[in-house]
Amino acid sequence: MSRQFGIEIEFCSDNHPDDVVDSIAKQGIDCYGEDYNHEVRDYWKVITDSSIKGGSYGIEVVSPILELEPGCFNPIKRVLDGILYSDGWVDSSCGFHVHIGINGERPYEVLRFLRFYGKNEDLIDKLVSPDRRVDKGDYCQKIPIDFYNNIDSDLATFYNLVYRGRYYKVNTESITKYRTIEVRHCEGSLDYGKIVNWIKFVIELYEYCCGYLDNIIPRFRSVTSLQRVLAKDIDWRELVYDNRCNVSG
Repeated sequence: MSRQFGIEIEFCSDNHPDDVVDSIAKQGIDCYGEDYNHEVRDYWKVITDSSIKGGSYGIEVVSPILELEPGCFNPIKRVLDGILYSDGWVDSSCGFHVHIGINGERPYEVLRFLRFYGKNEDLIDKLVSPDRRVDKGDYCQKIPIDFYNNIDSDLATFYNLVYRGRYYKVNTESITKYRTIEVRHCEGSLDYGKIVNWIKFVIELYEYCCGYLDNIIPRFRSVTSLQRVLAKDIDWRELVYDNRCNVSG
């Protein structure tokens, strides 16, 4: 079964959202404008977002459910082209969010991902812009230490974690509503290379954690050491925000 995922692209615009819809639709994408909502659609939707501060309009483009399979990134490229043709841009108030579909994983496997992410959060911070690191983002706060410290892999603990709030680097509220884990950590971007490689990274990391059998969650010392355990098709030079990281080619 292929992994399902979805994305949310936040950006600034001086053009009306209807103009953005038209620009994306001209790229051959089934796209419609709507009032702000959290409903899952079978088309790309364009909504306004009051958390985005730049431009005349803060806009969010939300994908339908996508499948991780050959060609799945092609519509994302066309959507980004449409946004750029409509003169969209990003600032520090924007984020890029990925929903990872839960394909029947058991609670302890999902908990393992949360614990791994929390334990390695400072390292993963190096992949994103400085304003999304540590606890600087109002809408992507640092994961509480109890996400990974002294957690029992039982259903009660699992569902207690779900209701902590949305605005962490990893949002667990989406588990019960959408059957997804939402990763909110990444800075806003309209760069195809960054976006595609971030999607690959978070999905590969999730699947690595679900299949990790040791009870002791590892803490990686460098981006390069993390790179060694994940898929070879991730372009780490596109992924890493801070070029001071020691990343092999």
